Amino acid sequence: MREPLVISCYFGDLDTGIWPAPNLRAECVFYSNNLNLGRRAQQFGWNFKLIDVPISSDLLISSLQSKYVKFMQMIDCQFAENRNVVYTDHKNLITDDILDQFLHQEFNGLLIRNSPLPKTDIKEEIAIARLQNRYQFAMNETEDWVQNQVLTGRYHFEQRIMNTGLFAVNKFRTLKPLFDTCYRTCWNLAQPECQIIFGVLQQPYEQITKRLNYDDIDIYNEWPSRYG
Repeated sequence: MREPLVISCYFGDLDTGIWPAPNLRAECVFYSNNLNLGRRAQQFGWNFKLIDVPISSDLLISSLQSKYVKFMQMIDCQFAENRNVVYTDHKNLITDDILDQFLHQEFNGLLIRNSPLPKTDIKEEIAIARLQNRYQFAMNETEDWVQNQVLTGRYHFEQRIMNTGLFAVNKFRTLKPLFDTCYRTCWNLAQPECQIIFGVLQQPYEQITKRLNYDDIDIYNEWPSRYG
């Protein structure tokens, strides 16, 4: 298998810090629409790639823009063939030990952690998400969308919510339709709370999903505003 690909990103106008990239024989790429972060990303071991979309101070817009990277819209199937592709939120400090521990899990498709809170229903995730302004904005439309998916008979409300801040894929071609649909749905609904949307659309892929408990991978998770 080829070396892992580790991707992370930040979209927005903040002069944010960036955690160091892991050095464990991995290709590490940091994506942003903020060119000012390029030198900092390279200083800490990342290859930097600019995404040419407008910089916004609106947290809803920048959160939606980041789904382009989270759902791997810039990756083609051939590039991802025969390798683990790891997505991590930029607030996660992914050390060599963490990456090694994560990728030593046996999986055949999607590797992801469950959410830290034991949420077992999409409705629970919706209720908690309503407490944040950028998620609340389109929550009525999002609830209607979830209800319509359930009415098709292919999806259900009862679903253990996953944490989409860290996951790995080794069957990218198989999972690309899931990622593409999640990305389009986030934008169509103007809903950056992708754990709701992912919690619905992932259900047909459960047989190729390996879930870990949140604490199985102990990651330091803080906004790196002072780092670098």
